[in-house]
Amino acid sequence: MVLVLSLFIVAYLVFFTPSEENIPTPTATAALENSALSWTPLPVATETDIKRTAEAADAARDMTPSTGVDSSASPAGMREPAPMPEWMGRIESSPVNTICPGAASRHVPVANAQELTQALETAQAGDQIVLAPGKYAGNFSISASGEQGKQIWICGPREAVIDSGGPANGTALMITGSMVGVWGISVTNAQTGILVDGGTQVQIDYVAVSTTGGAGIAFQSNASDGVVQDSLIHHTGLTAGSSGVGVSVGAPAGASPDELDQNDNMRISRTRIWDTPAESIRVREGSTGGLLDYNSFDGTAMTTGDSWVDLRGNEYVVRGNVGVGSPGDGFQTHNVGNLGWGKQNTFTMNTVQLDGPGYGFYIQDPDQTENAVICDNIVTRAESGLANVECVQNT
Repeated sequence: MVLVLSLFIVAYLVFFTPSEENIPTPTATAALENSALSWTPLPVATETDIKRTAEAADAARDMTPSTGVDSSASPAGMREPAPMPEWMGRIESSPVNTICPGAASRHVPVANAQELTQALETAQAGDQIVLAPGKYAGNFSISASGEQGKQIWICGPREAVIDSGGPANGTALMITGSMVGVWGISVTNAQTGILVDGGTQVQIDYVAVSTTGGAGIAFQSNASDGVVQDSLIHHTGLTAGSSGVGVSVGAPAGASPDELDQNDNMRISRTRIWDTPAESIRVREGSTGGLLDYNSFDGTAMTTGDSWVDLRGNEYVVRGNVGVGSPGDGFQTHNVGNLGWGKQNTFTMNTVQLDGPGYGFYIQDPDQTENAVICDNIVTRAESGLANVECVQNT
């Protein structure tokens, strides 16, 4: 009975977003106010932050890590996909609402790969490109941009599957335009599932990404104001384990501050990430003012990563996430060289069941970076403890 109740609490915890008032963000930048939040706000439920924290504490007592990935090789010599861990809660096979978000200026139905390619090549602001259920084989890209109030949406049910044919086969869906949304569909069998390359205000909603050679979803080339929310990402890193992150933000820094990939004001919310050899989320230096909130991470398949979140950006707020199983720490910040990154981030209201040797929160160079671990975080089964720094009381 206790286990059933705990699973219900975790499902409720993951699906609903509490009021965002009075959540401590002592080092958060005002840049969040100008981010994608103003473009597509998330719904707000009525539960209180105190209630959510209490529920997270109850859920942590009975959470157990998944059994991990079957280590036996598939016929192709690659690991088999692992099912979503039970503790992450029940996920519908397709979003309840199967209609594209927003109002369309033009409705563009497609039913095969040729029609999808044509629709993407001729897309205009306000288009809703609606995929019928079925397989869309190949690699696809869109360079067109939407406008404020007239986004371009690529959408369909979960049974509409972009399939590139194998985990070494390029990018399944590349987005170089701005104000483009992807909603509801599945993306699989590619080196990278979805790559946002320079497009701003790109939103990825209710998408399932799996079986990739590298990252599930990636943002790069100054692709700011992006959103990933309510999505499923798993079975990554099949050809390059160290690149097999769930969501990647940015590219490695060059030798000087002028060579940074500045992907600012990113939000990754309510997304479930598991079966990744590398981190669930990796934020590179050069990214400022983002928000990682209410995500679920299972790290029992990690072999090249040593934390669910590797944060090298500045002024991020990391709150309300739940993680289970890590070979190292739960959350890490990194001070990259002398370029001034990995600073002024805030961790609050997260629930950690580490089942590992590290800390719930590891802050590199704490005397130099002004990161804050709030005392409302809940950490269990971490051999090294809550954090390598003193937590900060919520005031």
